[in-house]
Amino acid sequence: MFDSLWAALERKIAQIQSFSPFSAIDGDLAANPASLAVLGLLTTLLLAVIVRRRSQKRSRPKQTALRVIALEKQTISPSAAMEVLRQAVRCYYPQSYVDSLSGDAWFTFLDSQAEKPLFKEHSAQWQQAMHPQYQLRREQVDKAALVEQCEAFIHQALPPTRRQKAAAKVAPRA
Repeated sequence: MFDSLWAALERKIAQIQSFSPFSAIDGDLAANPASLAVLGLLTTLLLAVIVRRRSQKRSRPKQTALRVIALEKQTISPSAAMEVLRQAVRCYYPQSYVDSLSGDAWFTFLDSQAEKPLFKEHSAQWQQAMHPQYQLRREQVDKAALVEQCEAFIHQALPPTRRQKAAAKVAPRA
């Protein structure tokens, strides 16, 4: 029984080796440039697939956050949008570091990561939108603009570059 399996395996190996792109692997690749071209093309294709998968995996939290905000665009509150933003940021930075930030420190962190600061100058509006029960004076808060700030930050700053992580004084996540 094992002899017949072994013979079948040897026949399959012979068929694979006789396949034209692989026939030159045992010999000199330079003698058959088509095999070398096929091997180079396969290697390039494999590397492209690996790079694309890593890129997709790295940007998945960003895409998920943008999708959540887009689905709830009409009804999402600024505090819910900020929570979506915080969850997305937690995927790229150490969770303990992100969880330790609140109030002005959180807004300063967000502004340090964005190309154009969005949050610090609107911190009073954010505080009022997120904690309306503690505000003494009632000003009209443009909730849609605050939600758009969260969405713009996600577009601009996620996933962060090494330079952005260095600006935040956070070690890069492995």
